[in-house]
Amino acid sequence: MLHIGQSQTLTISRSAPVGMYLICEDAQEVLLPNKFVTRDMSIGQDVDVFVYKDSEDRIVATTEQPYMELGDFEFLEVVAVNRVGAFADWGLDKHLLIPFREQNRAMVIGGIYLVHLYLDQASQRLVGSTKTNKFLQTENLQVQEGQRVWILCSEARENGMQVIVNNRYRGIVYNNEGGDKLQLGERMEAYISKVRPEGLLDIRLHPIGRNRIPKFEGLILEALEQAGGQLPFGDKSSPELIQEKFAMSKKAFKEACGGLYKKGLISIEKEVIRTRY
Repeated sequence: MLHIGQSQTLTISRSAPVGMYLICEDAQEVLLPNKFVTRDMSIGQDVDVFVYKDSEDRIVATTEQPYMELGDFEFLEVVAVNRVGAFADWGLDKHLLIPFREQNRAMVIGGIYLVHLYLDQASQRLVGSTKTNKFLQTENLQVQEGQRVWILCSEARENGMQVIVNNRYRGIVYNNEGGDKLQLGERMEAYISKVRPEGLLDIRLHPIGRNRIPKFEGLILEALEQAGGQLPFGDKSSPELIQEKFAMSKKAFKEACGGLYKKGLISIEKEVIRTRY
């Protein structure tokens, strides 16, 4: 079956003056226009393509890879605005339409916005929307505290960085968890620390509980290596200074240092920690 808005591996079934036709398992065909056909392509060969509708409303395939696929969220740059909406560069020669009705504020050329890619049911065309919250699930969340997830940094707030979790949920990394050091558009692994009744997820950048210590140990060793093997931190270091340097609590810092000391990797003095290898 052909899936609009998704990458697929299809088989070349026949050639035509306008290009090559590709076939899927249920025998549906789609055109790969000549401009995407290369000399080494032949009938029977499998080709990785992205399926979408062209400017003439035909379902076609392209070997170009867009920056996002159906259901994804991504920051895109607006390259044109006309009477129907804004158009963003999403990696294909045909720019992505974000209709005026799907803009949470007026979009301007050169602006970069968080966009969700969805399939308009009436036209069966791929369309963008900056009204991203309406596409995020806030009920019956299929996640649990401590679970490892993937996040996209979506909006900077006064108290932290708002994130999109697993492409489905709303979350936030508070400033005391390192949210103020994150950048818009960053993607990374993270962990759920709390599932709130309103459907918002509190997110931490490091594992929760005893399982987090090995990762914290690695962060301390990395910082020591960058500093030449010595850092001015100890029992009397302020929680704020530790949080700023390592993005971890003072308790986690002490536990991680204790683990590294037991392994013989660092020495701990009154106001200094040093590598021992």
